[in-house]
Amino acid sequence: MFSRLLPFILTLGFTPAALAATSSVSTHTSARQAVAKSTAKSTAKSRATKRAKATAGKRRASARAAHSGHSGHSGHSARDKSSTHAPQRRVSLKDDRFTGVKLARKSFRSGGAASGVTVFVNGRGARIRGGYEDSANNRSSIAWSRGRDAVSVPAFAGGGQTWGGMMTCLRDQLSAYDVKVTDRRPESGEYIMMMVGGSPGMLGYQRGVGGVAPYTGGVVNGTIGFIFADAFGGDARELCETVAHEIGHTLGLDHTYECTDTMSYLHGCGEKSFQDQAMACGEWGERSCGPGGRVQNSHRRLARNVGLRPQSPTRPQPPTRPQPPTPDKPPVVADTRAPRISMISPRNGSSFEYGDILFIVFDAKDERGVAKVELLWNADGRTTVYRCGDLPEELPIECGRAGDRFAFALQVGAGERKFAVRVTDTAGNASTTRWRRASFAEPEVDVDIWAQIEDDLTQDDYGDCG
Repeated sequence: MFSRLLPFILTLGFTPAALAATSSVSTHTSARQAVAKSTAKSTAKSRATKRAKATAGKRRASARAAHSGHSGHSGHSARDKSSTHAPQRRVSLKDDRFTGVKLARKSFRSGGAASGVTVFVNGRGARIRGGYEDSANNRSSIAWSRGRDAVSVPAFAGGGQTWGGMMTCLRDQLSAYDVKVTDRRPESGEYIMMMVGGSPGMLGYQRGVGGVAPYTGGVVNGTIGFIFADAFGGDARELCETVAHEIGHTLGLDHTYECTDTMSYLHGCGEKSFQDQAMACGEWGERSCGPGGRVQNSHRRLARNVGLRPQSPTRPQPPTRPQPPTPDKPPVVADTRAPRISMISPRNGSSFEYGDILFIVFDAKDERGVAKVELLWNADGRTTVYRCGDLPEELPIECGRAGDRFAFALQVGAGERKFAVRVTDTAGNASTTRWRRASFAEPEVDVDIWAQIEDDLTQDDYGDCG
């Protein structure tokens, strides 16, 4: 668990192709502990400095009053009561979706609600500098946390027709709420900016990442999100849903485990929208929600955080489709046929970099239905069985399903691993794939670090060994 409260956390969005891709998406989970420790140290040092300056200021004021012969007037304290301070949120280290961000805006609003929010969708490109969140001055703590002093986001290259279709779709997605969506930069006031253009490599992310934005559980006005448009080609609808997804994070929405919701990673169920229903949160499986709730209603949470448009007191619901009559059930016949498994990725013998997330993707079909899906994982000669839907919370492994397609996502150390998939149907028939191998590179060591260590050793006189 983090011992330090961080101002906000960063959310990653993946493209639908990431599930079926043989490449993997890197996260830097181990860096979060260093972020938490450095944040705690810098905050404590900053508070000590403020107290010292306040004390010194009072002493100087008293000295000036005594020297001039006038009695001192009571002045403002060092911490003005009207000043605002960013609320802080607790983040669990068990949750591998989140990457700590070191910088937040000094006047950062978190966890609250706002009305009349403006979202500027920037497709003209810009040079974004690292620093405190300030969309009006092109400053982003996401860029800073990724080690970029500045990043040049190129203009949207998908053409005017795709851009127009995306903007029409985006305005429709947010039409029920008090949110103004524009592709022209506002001349004044505070606004959220979504940079639409370029590829995930600009910020050091691997292929498959579709977007990234800050998230606190409340409205975070004045921030900057990134949507890597090159990954979507000319698909205006998919691009629109990704932009709406990242906007949702800045307006206080977590990921949901409901395929039809805009905030879901799941795909293959048609067009998405902000659903008016209670949904579990999650990416590849169900979990509790970021603000501490058990479920999230995306529509109602948006309505509470930013308000509804005056002309839309209630959100119109799509007409329900008539359900076809249920046919008579056929006579029960004994099921002796095992499920059929088709491995999608990775290929046998694939190699990965250290710290990559391994996606094991496969299709499992059975006439009577799949009852149990298990990953057989062999590391250092020992085999462990992980069951989809009953995974240990303390390990970086998740499982998800979309129709007949299943995916295990897990973070692996260095060395060679073997794995197989076992699927059991409702009648108890089971199928197991052949074992596959995957190798993970050793972590790279910075040559400059070893050179510095060698210099330090040569400066001390340790004597000879005999």
